[in-house]
Amino acid sequence: MTPQETELEKAQTALRNGEVYTYKGVKYSLTKLRDELIPALKDDVLAEQTRIDAETKAKNLESSTEADVKNQTKLSIKRAKSLKKDAEFSAGVALTKFNDGDISEQEYLTALELPKKIQADITAMESGSVNAKLGAGRTYEIIGETPESAATTGTQPTTAGGRTLTAAESKAATTGRTLKEPTGVAPVTTDTTITSTTPTNGATTPTDTVGKRKAYVDAQLATQKLEDTPANRKKLREEFNATQPAGKTTVVDTAWEATFKEKFPSKAWLLTEIDRAKYPQLFSTIQNAITTKMYDSTTGLALFEEQLKGTDFFKEISTSGKVQEIKKLVGNLGFDTTDFVQFVNTSINFGWTGDKLKQETYKNAFDTDPGTGKYLNPNAVSRVRASADYISTQNIAKQFFNMNPSETDVLKVLTGEQTAADYEMQQREFVKNIESYKHLAPLLDLGLTMTGIADRYRKTAANLLEVDENSIDMSTANYEQALTYNDNGKMRLMTNGEWEKLLRTDPRYKWEFTNNAKSEARSLSSNIAQALGKVV
Repeated sequence: MTPQETELEKAQTALRNGEVYTYKGVKYSLTKLRDELIPALKDDVLAEQTRIDAETKAKNLESSTEADVKNQTKLSIKRAKSLKKDAEFSAGVALTKFNDGDISEQEYLTALELPKKIQADITAMESGSVNAKLGAGRTYEIIGETPESAATTGTQPTTAGGRTLTAAESKAATTGRTLKEPTGVAPVTTDTTITSTTPTNGATTPTDTVGKRKAYVDAQLATQKLEDTPANRKKLREEFNATQPAGKTTVVDTAWEATFKEKFPSKAWLLTEIDRAKYPQLFSTIQNAITTKMYDSTTGLALFEEQLKGTDFFKEISTSGKVQEIKKLVGNLGFDTTDFVQFVNTSINFGWTGDKLKQETYKNAFDTDPGTGKYLNPNAVSRVRASADYISTQNIAKQFFNMNPSETDVLKVLTGEQTAADYEMQQREFVKNIESYKHLAPLLDLGLTMTGIADRYRKTAANLLEVDENSIDMSTANYEQALTYNDNGKMRLMTNGEWEKLLRTDPRYKWEFTNNAKSEARSLSSNIAQALGKVV
């Protein structure tokens, strides 16, 4: 596995685990991990593999015999001719794209040059003036392939030097990343400003309309988090064109979005995380709410909330089953100032289920305000503290006489930062190092807990003192004596007889007031009287 593949695997593992990932000193959130780092690492892996393949095949070519070279010449010329046809087709496609305003004039001219460059290599190989391996290598370098590959250029964009970009390089160009080009070949950029263009129908598209359309497409790709592909750009161009009345050049009004973010900050995520093309009703409802200023009155706000619930997106969320799944796992948690729908949508997108869904829910429930440090969802926090998961995690610590476990530690277990087994091991090691309990280390190493060791002493005390067993805390001073008996400077456990004697004779336990004590007193009195010849 190459270093690039190792880094990619680590990043993908972090995304699957929902963890923030640090790469070369930069911390990446889940969103940036998904949208920026992982695609970039994939490109690096592809580029490295391409380099390795090219080196391997170059070595194979070097070891070819003279006969192999002759055969390779014929094959290279045949493939080059095929690639020339594809390049000519690509030039035709480039003309259409240039007419549509999708590529710059320079990019179109580069596409026209490609068939000429390939033909020059074909002529050189046929005349023998250029070694077949060199000619084939030049041709395939232009195309972005290797001599052994029979792949075609398709409609891939090309560099200024005439080489068709690979998939990785094409993506890198559209995202602003820079990949290393062969010597003498300059990288092409995709943000060239188009000053004018002529559509295929012969009508002239005004210069300012082309610029506005390109700006709209670029902005929506970022806003909607769409991949920069020809299909997506075409869809966004159509959206833009639909807003343009015949003969006019208007710009889509997006001023309402800023108002929505200001008036409804907890719902601002809807503008960036939801597919507008898939849920048009949702965005129409939001825009209408801002246009009609529903936020100015209590009635308007209530009406807006009802309208949102009736939109295509919210109906899909409510029927997805994810809400019920969350409630089944953690109960009906109260999300107060954060948007529960956003959390549900995120859990659907990431495919969270089972323990992972539960952990992410607890993280969301215990979110705090960075400024004040206060919980954003106090009702949710209260409900979690009363939940079976929270209490059972606390009980892990209590089994080792940690009767007030840190909530921070409990949350580490609930949110998956630490496993319950690791938390138990931590508590076990801690109690073993307490001076008064060090003599119990062998028993703790066998898997026993402090409450397990103390259990028989608790039962004896409850029986003798006639109290509820659950009311006896063996970690307190009165009772832990059973576990920390000082026998001439050596700590050990009490025997049952020693423990019963202490309970009966130490006034702190008030055994003398129990029915057991009174019954034993009457029995003793009767025995003494009989011994003296009296009847009691």
